[in-house]
Amino acid sequence: EAIKTYWNFVLNALSGRNPDAYFRSNRQDIEGIAGLLVKKYGPTSGKTVYRGIMLDPSEVKDGKIGHIEHIMFVSFTEDIRIAVAFGDTENPMAEFMMTQYPNHQGYLITTDYNPSELLFHHKWLDDANIWPVVIQAFGDHAKYMEMQKEVMLRPRASYNVVPIPPGSSGGIVVGKE
Repeated sequence: EAIKTYWNFVLNALSGRNPDAYFRSNRQDIEGIAGLLVKKYGPTSGKTVYRGIMLDPSEVKDGKIGHIEHIMFVSFTEDIRIAVAFGDTENPMAEFMMTQYPNHQGYLITTDYNPSELLFHHKWLDDANIWPVVIQAFGDHAKYMEMQKEVMLRPRASYNVVPIPPGSSGGIVVGKE
């Protein structure tokens, strides 16, 4: 049952839903299975990961942003180009958000993680033979999940950020051909 709970959390997160309440209700199972997956499949050492975000500049203090209490996990990518695309205010993916929040600016989080912080690593989809389930559930959209090289980590108290200059992504759009 814990394994089903874990993969339900992962698949909801990968699909763009924010299953924070689900995580809170099932934290022990999710963290337990993640710990077993780290032991079985690795990685055995941390790596640099990236996250592109758009924020009101007032939220950035001395090059840092604080963690939002109700967020139970933070998604990153191993591909800096993907992160820059998500944080580029001129990227086509940002169009709607920028109409809602025209003063927001793009920022890049770059951090190294320890395997003990992992809640999900994209390679586990192959290692645990879950790709067939992902393909069945998401069809052609599964390739964008693969493209993102997602890593989910336990949250930290704060993150260092640097501005992403508008237009830096070159228009890469995750989820489109």
